[in-house]
Amino acid sequence: MSNVFLASAQQKFRDASHVTFRLLDLNESPADQGFEPHTFDVIVASDVVHATRSIRQSLRHVHQLLVPDGLFLFLELTRPSISTDMIWGLASEWWNFSDHDLRGDYPLLTREQWGRVLEDERVSDRARVSGALLAVGAPNAHPGSSAGKSA
Repeated sequence: MSNVFLASAQQKFRDASHVTFRLLDLNESPADQGFEPHTFDVIVASDVVHATRSIRQSLRHVHQLLVPDGLFLFLELTRPSISTDMIWGLASEWWNFSDHDLRGDYPLLTREQWGRVLEDERVSDRARVSGALLAVGAPNAHPGSSAGKSA
């Protein structure tokens, strides 16, 4: 299904010659997929982080791609719903997560759980959690980065 979304994005933004389109599997190391570390200013994702085996590992993989002070904008569902379960709950990938210590027996995190995992991954001081939209700056892990510092 990712190829379908990628093809749709390529078609929609075909006139944006400065934009590069590639698939990224957040379950795997970005470097192993041919991505250069710390070369992305902005990464945008919609309802994909929860669809990985480990949310923590996925956030680390995103961090490996971002430049210092880079921005990761992502949208995630934060509540179970019957319609979501009826559509996605039938797909084996919906239940393919392994971080049961974080998620229990359901793939989505609540807003509070997202706040905790972002704090655990040292991005809480750069995170803005508003409803289901999460905007996260690069964690403080980059040497010499101004991430997390007030201007």
